[in-house]
Amino acid sequence: KRSLPLGSSGSAPDSWQFPVCVSYEAGGKENRQCDLLADRKSDMTLHAAAGCPAWVIGNAGENGYYRVNYQSGLLEKVLGGNGEHLTVAERVGELGNVRALVSTGDVPPDVALAFTPGFAKDSHREVVEAAVEIAQMLNSAYVPASLRPSGARYVRNVFGERAISLGW
Repeated sequence: KRSLPLGSSGSAPDSWQFPVCVSYEAGGKENRQCDLLADRKSDMTLHAAAGCPAWVIGNAGENGYYRVNYQSGLLEKVLGGNGEHLTVAERVGELGNVRALVSTGDVPPDVALAFTPGFAKDSHREVVEAAVEIAQMLNSAYVPASLRPSGARYVRNVFGERAISLGW
């Protein structure tokens, strides 16, 4: 579907075609596959998977111009373990994907915030910045003014030690 922020009166076209590349774990190794999805009911068969893969990344390499709304626990499988199976670009992209899906109402803010502690410790600045962008929701319209002090405590708890080590 077309990605529209909550409250938008924009319309979504009925269908369109777009290329999709995924990576997934099957048989103990990572596999990559690309396909053209022709309509909203298109299926993509994961050829190397004999059963349900351990995880699936819906935008392998972060080369696509689309968002992935993971369902049925797939988001936790993709971002779980601090995304050690993801490249730096994929960690940044998947965190940005989650942040964008909060703005459309597809991912609850608390689910997005649950990923920030692990990614706040990542060794790559870009990944930490993507986690910070999720945490910045705590100082926005998503959070009533009365709860912002609690949000500030959360940010200090998650990012404070790292900020001090960087001399902030």
